[in-house]
Amino acid sequence: MFKALPVALAVSAALASMSAVAGTKVEQLEKRIQELEARLDSNQIQELQDQVNKMELDQASDFDVVFSGYARYGITDQRGDAKEVKTAGALNGNATGRLGNESNGGEFQVATTRTSASGTKWDLVLMIDEWGNNTTEVRKMYAGVSNILESQPNLYIWAGRNFHQRPMSDLNDYYWIRHDGQGAGLQNFQLNTLNMDMSMDMGMVESLTDSSRRALTAKLHGIEIGETALNLYANYGFSSDGDRKETKDYNQEFGGYNRSSNAYQLAAEFLFSGQKAVVRYADNAVNSAFDLVSGHEALLFSLEGGIPVTQNIGLHYLAAYQSLDVDTNSAGDKLSRDNYNIIIRPTYAWNETHSTWLEMGYNVVDYQDIDATNDSWKLTLSQNIAIDAFSAGARPMLRFYATVGEADNE
Repeated sequence: MFKALPVALAVSAALASMSAVAGTKVEQLEKRIQELEARLDSNQIQELQDQVNKMELDQASDFDVVFSGYARYGITDQRGDAKEVKTAGALNGNATGRLGNESNGGEFQVATTRTSASGTKWDLVLMIDEWGNNTTEVRKMYAGVSNILESQPNLYIWAGRNFHQRPMSDLNDYYWIRHDGQGAGLQNFQLNTLNMDMSMDMGMVESLTDSSRRALTAKLHGIEIGETALNLYANYGFSSDGDRKETKDYNQEFGGYNRSSNAYQLAAEFLFSGQKAVVRYADNAVNSAFDLVSGHEALLFSLEGGIPVTQNIGLHYLAAYQSLDVDTNSAGDKLSRDNYNIIIRPTYAWNETHSTWLEMGYNVVDYQDIDATNDSWKLTLSQNIAIDAFSAGARPMLRFYATVGEADNE
């Protein structure tokens, strides 16, 4: 027994060091994310964060779970006509700026992994959310597996309820493509030097007979053009043969427009030097191929990014244009319009804990067929206490803010 003791100690020390090395790598990646956040776009940050989450999951035992989430809860005191500054008919999300201009809510996720004797790695993920409507919903509940094909070591296959596509712009909190719900898909299917994601989605339905809408989504990523990375999106929406939804119900749901049998979206996302440019076209849809709403044609151009001026001073910006051409609806309205908006947010970090942000936003909705223009402006001053004030996305954060603005909705 005494002869075996040094061996046991050596094995224990080796296992402990392996765990420590893994933990160190996670810490290094997290620190790297914070350092790069001011210079990278949200997609690159998310890819790094995914690496951290994956390593944390790989370290988890059979009885451990990894918690993640995002929430915003607080209290406001209204001294004007409204607590939020909104432009009627806006297409570009929270187009006057999201800071101090949002409601309460949150989403919370737990995940765990299992590794089989053959080396396949399984993920089990659950997310619930509640965004100010007093209703808690299951947003994710899926299983996924990787390391199943020797020729495709990075291929990941999943099935269940998941976020199929959610690319977004941060300052206006705008998901310019959004597909959530039941379905199945694959990620990181390697095509030479490129990677493809694909999925089939049927939306957030409780029963297989609740909806006949479907969306086939695809993303091609890993395209590099010099210093620019390019992501391409192609999505197709359609109705199955089991469609029993009456047209009048669809008219009420989509503002008096009839249902289309199909819809599609095409988009390109350019990432360069911490900036992001987006071009998206949609037919019979706007943000989602699920819309299947006839007579809609949308075109979006967006540019956003962050510029580190000094170690303490940063500048975040967004400028976007979106046009929506629509046919006359059942009420006789033709509400084609153009949406222009710009948001600028300079930031100053006093030290690692305290920072000050100033967000300025202006938004215009110009109707094409009627003599009406809606516009709004907003100014928000925010004093923040954060876990890392040098990183704009660092959480947790306590925020004390004041907002002033005006919306003129003709």
